[in-house]
Amino acid sequence: MLDLDFLISEVQRAQSLAELTDLLQRVIARFGFQSFNHLDTGRPDAARPFFHGTCPEAWQRCYEDNGFVEADPMVSTARRRRLPFVWGDVALPERRPGPKPLAILAMEAAHDHGYREGYVLPFHTVDGLGRARSALTALFWAEPRPEFAAMMAQHRHELHVFMFYWQERAVDFVWPDPSQGFRSLDGDGMPLVGARLTDRERDVLSWVARGKTTRVVAAILDISAETVETHVKATMSKLGASNRTAAAVRAVQLKLIDV
Repeated sequence: MLDLDFLISEVQRAQSLAELTDLLQRVIARFGFQSFNHLDTGRPDAARPFFHGTCPEAWQRCYEDNGFVEADPMVSTARRRRLPFVWGDVALPERRPGPKPLAILAMEAAHDHGYREGYVLPFHTVDGLGRARSALTALFWAEPRPEFAAMMAQHRHELHVFMFYWQERAVDFVWPDPSQGFRSLDGDGMPLVGARLTDRERDVLSWVARGKTTRVVAAILDISAETVETHVKATMSKLGASNRTAAAVRAVQLKLIDV
């Protein structure tokens, strides 16, 4: 049995994501899990979503290079559920003549890397700016499935409770308080820290999002065209965008501006 009171206090005392990672790995190893990954599932379009954990780099590279996040059945299931589930709970696409579905290839690749089963814990919340945020933590099992079933029958509840507190604390580091700047993702889906726009940057980008030119925005806001361009470039840098249109779209998606 876990000493939940003690472990929850350890979670709350953690001062970094590294400390939380070490704590979780030690806890899940007691039950026979090999490793874990915490994955940002809030952006279906991100080819390289933010994730961290203790899985070997070879698996992370395989997952990213093959674009499995786009079809991972565990990710799509976690986006729709709030309660934890095991891999065996999730139905895979039917096998038909022709190329295998990417969802099946993703699970086959996981098996090739030694993972026979997994326990997935979805996490959904709303941040201080009112934006919906979603993530999951997957615990990977490498031993025979009967042993997994026996362990889950005995410890599923306490694992669920512990993981609830762990994920609540993890997002404090992954998605910091918006009033202190927050973490979003850049154009490559990598973490982007401090994407906090000033009032004037939001004003400028709001008009850009409406299709206004630099000269028109300058006239509307009664500032110079050079100042408009300075603000546009600043928002592009903060939002990891390659052009002003991409910056405006990303700001709308993140609910930083209204159009």
